[in-house]
Amino acid sequence: MKHNIVSTLAIRFGMLGFFGVILAIGTAILLQSAEVGIANLLPISLSELGTYSRSPSALILNGGIFFSGLTMALACLFAMQLSPKPWGALFWITFALMFVAFAATGLFPMNVYHLHLHAITAYISFGVLSSCYCLLYCFSMPKNERLLIMGLALTVCLIQVTQILLPQYFAWVTGRDFTEYKVVVDSITSKPPQPAVWWQAMLMWLSVLFNLFWLLAMLRQMSVNSASLAQNKG
Repeated sequence: MKHNIVSTLAIRFGMLGFFGVILAIGTAILLQSAEVGIANLLPISLSELGTYSRSPSALILNGGIFFSGLTMALACLFAMQLSPKPWGALFWITFALMFVAFAATGLFPMNVYHLHLHAITAYISFGVLSSCYCLLYCFSMPKNERLLIMGLALTVCLIQVTQILLPQYFAWVTGRDFTEYKVVVDSITSKPPQPAVWWQAMLMWLSVLFNLFWLLAMLRQMSVNSASLAQNKG
């Protein structure tokens, strides 16, 4: 009975956070495109879309990210109670912290520059860490369930690591000094003048998208396991 209640709460909070982020981002893009025109919308970063002095949709976007991020973190904490230890617990804790950091990017937008950069840094760091724990956690899952989750975890890890290491690689091959970490993170949020292909901003968008689907996949797997456990006990 307890398993069913906790599983239901995790799924409901997770879905609420998922649709909250999608709705906030979708509304923000529509409002921004209505003001500047769809042709001038890209390239734009998630951080710029949430900057109060630049975007008419900043309040909607930041509020959606903040409340949805906390909601998804809460879903992770509920799911942690039904997961095997230690890797399951470590994964859900770091996954929850990643969503807390994501919420902090909405609470502290680009107008609060240094705090926003710290939130982005924490988001990327916990994303990589949770990916590693997830891969270890996957070995406790049935083979037919682990492939999708491993693929999503590896994709998120690759995106996050690329955001940090690729600028260093470019600096190395061109014989320049390694780029400071603060400059690397800053290039994810704002980069005047904007390049034609702003790959850092694109990777941040992809990171958010894949993390949302990763959460749904993990909650589905948790729900299936919980139902199977309840059946065996019955």
